[in-house]
Amino acid sequence: MAVADNYWLGGTTDHENAWATDTNWSLGAKPVVDNTVIIDRDAAYSIDGYDATGALFPALIQEEGSTVSLGSDSAPLLFDATITALAGSGVASIGGSPGTMNLAGAGSIWVRVGATHAAVTISGSPEVVLRSAVTTLIQTGGILTFGDVGFSSVALTTATLSVAARLIYNTTGTLGTLNLKDGGTLDGSGDPRAAIISNLNLYRGGTFIDPAARFTLTNDVVLQEGATLTAE
Repeated sequence: MAVADNYWLGGTTDHENAWATDTNWSLGAKPVVDNTVIIDRDAAYSIDGYDATGALFPALIQEEGSTVSLGSDSAPLLFDATITALAGSGVASIGGSPGTMNLAGAGSIWVRVGATHAAVTISGSPEVVLRSAVTTLIQTGGILTFGDVGFSSVALTTATLSVAARLIYNTTGTLGTLNLKDGGTLDGSGDPRAAIISNLNLYRGGTFIDPAARFTLTNDVVLQEGATLTAE
């Protein structure tokens, strides 16, 4: 079947925020497997939590300028997609298998426990909480927290990270190769539990905060481009 764009409209009387209400969608039916789901900047209604898993969407896209929220802390929006791109300024609480994630904008984004994400890119100024493992992470902006304030019980494993913004690590698990770039900070001060970093490459302008020495470094720190290592 050909891929078709299905825009979120919302606003159906008594079901204004319901994903499952067919008249809330531009194609006259809730998204199915061949639909690219689009929440555009003009959308006026947020989307309540709903379990839409079981149909793999090519993409779920929230356009830059969108102010609506997706799901809530108690009822996240669950879906499966090959690509998820969120660039709004609302609150997004999502889960399921969002696939490759591009997270931007200025919103607050919680990604619930679910499948391992192949790749995550964070830019702009969102506040992101990840509670699922990631294969590859590129962070150039925003604030990213692995785990949460209540200390996630999930041990997160990430193969490769390139960090040029603030990353707060509030969980256990293993970071494979961590590249702390100029402007990048790994902050391990908020959680006392042990974690592992296999390879740490510290660049000039990168900051590694581990006052309780909770991180075990499998290999020696590699100082790149004139970086210096000081205790913090």
